[in-house]
Amino acid sequence: MTRPRESIKNVYSLLLAGESATLKSMFAGEPRMNTRMQGEIKGTSAFERFVQEQKAWLNERNAKPELIATTITGERMVTEIVLYLQQEGQTIDLPVSIVADLAEGGASSVRVYHSTWPLTGQHKVRPPLLSPVEDLKEPEIIEEYMAGIGKPDTEAVLALFC
Repeated sequence: MTRPRESIKNVYSLLLAGESATLKSMFAGEPRMNTRMQGEIKGTSAFERFVQEQKAWLNERNAKPELIATTITGERMVTEIVLYLQQEGQTIDLPVSIVADLAEGGASSVRVYHSTWPLTGQHKVRPPLLSPVEDLKEPEIIEEYMAGIGKPDTEAVLALFC
């Protein structure tokens, strides 16, 4: 899985180059991405449109990605970068996290996290990625913790950690 991992690490460099085929190869199946600005992108044709739109957007802003760190576990890969952008005569240093859920042969999905404030002057709230679970019951210890915080009862909260 070396090649998909390298593609995940270099998402923005590959977007800048319009490397649609290489970017698609980072997925174990059909491309599935969720970004701050575009939301959910599912399927090959939507992904190819996304790549071309991002290539143009990034090149218009003379984007330069700088890899900061990559953390890999058996289930997930997180890449942290700073994306340097030119916008309205100013340089924006945009911290970005790219999270890939790993599957056999590549990523099952990729999520991109960053603030929209430096780009648009406002925050964009992304819809929940997971569906709510009906009738979910909190464990008793959580209920006790929340009750202790609500009173406040420092001793009761600390006793939960012993």
